[in-house]
Amino acid sequence: MDPVLVFIALVTIVSAGFGPAMFFLRRSNSVSVVELLAFSWLLGVSSLSLSLVCCGILIRGLTLQMTVAAGCVISGCLGVRLLRANKDKISWPKPVGKIEAGLCAILLFQFAAALLIQYRTALGWDGLLTWEIKARYAFLNGGSIPLEYFSDPTRTFSTPNYPLMLPMLETWIYLWIGDCDQFWVRFVFPVFYYAAALVLYLGVAHLSGKKWIGLTAAVMLMFIPFPAAGAWNVFAGYADLPLAVFYLAALVCFLRYQIEPSGIRLILLSLVAGMLPWVKREGIVLWACLMTVVLVELVRRRKFFAAVQMLIPGAVVCIGWKIARVIMDTSPVTDFHSCSLEFLERNLPRALTALRMLFVELANPGDWSLLWYVFPAALVCLFFNGRKKIAMQLFFCVAAPLFLLSCSFVLSSWPDFQNHIRTSLPRLILQVAPLAMLAMGLAMGVRPEAGGRPWRNQ
Repeated sequence: MDPVLVFIALVTIVSAGFGPAMFFLRRSNSVSVVELLAFSWLLGVSSLSLSLVCCGILIRGLTLQMTVAAGCVISGCLGVRLLRANKDKISWPKPVGKIEAGLCAILLFQFAAALLIQYRTALGWDGLLTWEIKARYAFLNGGSIPLEYFSDPTRTFSTPNYPLMLPMLETWIYLWIGDCDQFWVRFVFPVFYYAAALVLYLGVAHLSGKKWIGLTAAVMLMFIPFPAAGAWNVFAGYADLPLAVFYLAALVCFLRYQIEPSGIRLILLSLVAGMLPWVKREGIVLWACLMTVVLVELVRRRKFFAAVQMLIPGAVVCIGWKIARVIMDTSPVTDFHSCSLEFLERNLPRALTALRMLFVELANPGDWSLLWYVFPAALVCLFFNGRKKIAMQLFFCVAAPLFLLSCSFVLSSWPDFQNHIRTSLPRLILQVAPLAMLAMGLAMGVRPEAGGRPWRNQ
């Protein structure tokens, strides 16, 4: 019975995002079913986690579960209605030729392999003591984390100040199966991998004008970052892959907006990017870097009102979670010291050590294969292929977060701060690795405006 209940829980998540995804994508000239599924999942996990947190303030148990489930069903029904009204714009993926068919077969095989890896991989350290423990507390409290958890100094090891998207998704699985079974909660993470592959395919295919290049990029996702961050990170309950998916999806929305300007796509971009701080604490840095690139482009186009709108979802999430932590008197972080001028001045040399260790990690082919050797070459190809702006935007969105997050170890409270850096770097790099693969895929393609046919017409 549990597999059926887990499947229902996952379907309700997709249903929660199907209505908003269809509403925002319906004004496009063509809506790909692949795009619809990917953004339904991303918007679904966002709306469901926020609904559980907000509704959990007032109600608990079965009432909370049925109330949120009813909202998911209503959203799904709205999406179906919009789908029927715009059925002429819906495009189904159809591989053309042996190359595309072969790549589709490989991708489907990888999707099956992801389930097998999940089946053989237990939740890791952070998966248990940072994320799943919150879901367990929430389940035992009727679907809402008890307030005393956040202020209990004996629970600071589980970082109660971290955002709650992932714990609420796991709580949703627990509510449906009626038990805290870590085996079934792990099924959430392969779905994030599927979403990452679909978004990468969409971004490369649309921006290069070639579906086979998009499929190639999606296939590459399994291999390149896997040695360093695969089983112990991607499928072991960590939040870095979900964070990477939201970051990739937001950037793909932005790059597509620059080719096909659309106010609706900007709204979708702001919503997806705004969820970055809700996935993980590092999401604030990724959101700030992405918003820097977006705002520069919008100001250049004199879209000042749109630029202000871009900041609203992320600002609401950041400020709202900050206020909630103050109200709940959340225990402070133990991994980092509070920022002070004296402390920064004394430990500033740590930044040079952190950056040196970052470059060593990026250059390690045993961890990342040739990803970080090919990425600069891909940027050069884009630069000399007439896509200078995209090359610079991709470089900034990869380099700026890595630089800022590496420098943050100046505030590390670990006695051996280098060990803190060493254990964190693979996860930090994973958060931007899909962007490197996006650049590599785009470097293989031809600009649609330079002679290639638009993807949707192929």
